[in-house]
Amino acid sequence: MHSMRSGSQSPADATAKRDKYIASEMGAAKEAAGQRDWSSALDHLGNAMHTTMDETSPAHVDKNGDPKVWNLRHPFQHHAAESGSVQPTVSDYAKMDRTLGAMYRSIIGNRSCPE
Repeated sequence: MHSMRSGSQSPADATAKRDKYIASEMGAAKEAAGQRDWSSALDHLGNAMHTTMDETSPAHVDKNGDPKVWNLRHPFQHHAAESGSVQPTVSDYAKMDRTLGAMYRSIIGNRSCPE
């Protein structure tokens, strides 16, 4: 799931659905990790991380952090925007590094990789 919205969807609704999706994927990752199903755990963790990373992408959110509208007529337009001149800041990257690290550790622990 991308951190974006449909044209008829409010930014608040899209943000709530995005956050629910992230929580659901993190829950599925924790459940799989508890069963030592590392492949599934990492798959769900990756889904949650992807959507979380979108929260700082200028191609996905506006300057206020609200999800942008996904243009179905030009579905690859956001890819071009990610390659454009507006990029996340060093501060954005530092915050994302901390956030993604915490997400990883909450599923995998302090190990460098699952057993």
